[in-house]
Amino acid sequence: MATIERRAHDSLTLTTMYTPPQTPVTIAFTTLPDRRLDVRTARDAFHRAVAIMEDTARICGWEYVSRDRLPGSWVERSRDLTVNAEGEGMYLQHSWAVPGMGAVTLPWIEGTGIIPSTLVFTGRALNRLEVHTSIALALRRMNALAFDGRLVIDDDTGFASTLDVFSLAEPFSASIDELLALADTLAQRGWLTPDA
Repeated sequence: MATIERRAHDSLTLTTMYTPPQTPVTIAFTTLPDRRLDVRTARDAFHRAVAIMEDTARICGWEYVSRDRLPGSWVERSRDLTVNAEGEGMYLQHSWAVPGMGAVTLPWIEGTGIIPSTLVFTGRALNRLEVHTSIALALRRMNALAFDGRLVIDDDTGFASTLDVFSLAEPFSASIDELLALADTLAQRGWLTPDA
């Protein structure tokens, strides 16, 4: 956040706070062809993951929007594009409305072990620091408790792998006070532990 002073007449100075435009900050997640879920247990794993996201959404005040089942093309793609697979299938997805961001969606291709590539833009969300960390931590919990470590999580900030709130400073132009307040909020929720 930067302070800009504007002079109106010679005797009056107005000071306003200005937040520079944010570059897109994202979290991507997927399975990859060599790390798919076990087809025999994928449905149950997906429902456990939905329950984890539902719990996160409830705590954060996000509204459940929909459960959709629709045909479509899917892609499993690593961020560096070195791994890529695609096909057709039946999506089962759940979505939650996140203020200022649209929705966060958790998809699965029915009858497979595939969680298709999903990109979540968090940089424009209201409470963007809380939204980003909450999604990252929910994905970590899903990976540990539902997906047997097979979900690949790619977080622009590095927070999902380090749990370091200070990794959010530059991507979000966040102040030290914002980051300390975020750390307090996450700690109160019990979310800043190595197994979070």
